[in-house]
Amino acid sequence: MDRRCVSVIWLVILGFILTACEGGGDAFKMPQATSLLPPAKAAGPRGLQYDFQFSGPAQSASSAPDWNIPNGHFFTQTGGGKGLGYAVVDDEQAKFWSEFNRLGGVQAVGYPASQRFQWDGFTVQVFQRVIFQWHPETAQVAFVNVFDRLHDLGKDDFLSQTKSIPPPKAWNETGQAWGTIVQNRLATLDTHPAIKKAYQAAVGDPVQANGLPTSDVVDEGAFYALRAQRVVFQEWKQDEPWAKKGEVTVALGGDIAKEAGILPDPSALQPTLAPNVQSVLGAVAFAQHSDEEKQFNYPAGWTAVTVMRDNMAHNYYQSPSGAASIYYLAKYGMGPNFKLPDFISGFVKALVAQGNFYPEKQEVTQINGHPAILQWYSTTGDRPTKGIAMVIQAGDNVYYMGAMSDPDVWSSYEPILLQCLQSYQVVSRQ
Repeated sequence: MDRRCVSVIWLVILGFILTACEGGGDAFKMPQATSLLPPAKAAGPRGLQYDFQFSGPAQSASSAPDWNIPNGHFFTQTGGGKGLGYAVVDDEQAKFWSEFNRLGGVQAVGYPASQRFQWDGFTVQVFQRVIFQWHPETAQVAFVNVFDRLHDLGKDDFLSQTKSIPPPKAWNETGQAWGTIVQNRLATLDTHPAIKKAYQAAVGDPVQANGLPTSDVVDEGAFYALRAQRVVFQEWKQDEPWAKKGEVTVALGGDIAKEAGILPDPSALQPTLAPNVQSVLGAVAFAQHSDEEKQFNYPAGWTAVTVMRDNMAHNYYQSPSGAASIYYLAKYGMGPNFKLPDFISGFVKALVAQGNFYPEKQEVTQINGHPAILQWYSTTGDRPTKGIAMVIQAGDNVYYMGAMSDPDVWSSYEPILLQCLQSYQVVSRQ
């Protein structure tokens, strides 16, 4: 995928070098850690509908902008078009779909604006107005204190200049009891009954939903604004296309957090196709790679590229967009004492030692009758990657193949790339 996988392939080769001699194989010359892939080309649009060929047309799962999926719902309204969007679901990790409905749905929290991700040890998901934070001890959602976080990160000038959101007030609350603090903060609502009504209309406990006020009601020209820990209320002075005079709206806190760049996982902000989109698009079309020692399927339309470095061929198939690739090596003799689990253990240890390789789940399996181990991983740095490394043992030989993509498309690409790995066949030549 352009030059994003340079470091990954380098680590793969290094892992082979560090473990080959332990297993009895012949060492080979270490290649240079530069230009293992061809020069980068302009990448096209990313997504299943661009990088894979299907038996049906590339279309969304419904003509409607959102639709039901197992245990939840899929929304495309904030996905930028072409059927891309975000799922809101209930599962063992968090029941965001149930909470979305309990809290008032789109009218209360807006459309989803991210996938799930981890933030400060919590499972979270961004919606246009708020950010869900799952609390397993209560089995409910709390809203992230978005505007407190923006203040802590020095974004008050940004909020004032671009969103007309007032800075927090310097409250003198030293030594005050919590009940007194709450009472005094809520008293700021009394000057504007419409804002007070909107604040109190939150589902459940208004303080839990909105946070405490952190500013007085401030005249911002077109509207009066009250900043709270989790939301900002705006009472409009005249009719606007989105609100009538005197109506109170809630600023899009989740969208503002995205725009301010404070969220820790940019890849989670990328929209994807719906989880069931492959059943709509049809079966993936594959081509077959075949040489004197192996066969495997790869996605039709992907480009075959071979790069020679240090008398060693580095082969891969690259997706049309450049977002994903399949990388494979020639078989490598490991000697009569070779043990696949020991090889993988050394392989992973060597990669972790490089500092930006993170092993994830591992699966011990068989691929077409041969012992195999699949190692899921991610890498960080200026070229982050997610992928699966596969090593197969056939006699004294190992066969390596890896599938990888940019993190923002991995969840969609993974099932298809896994099919490619599982199609691998060792060719026996008599």
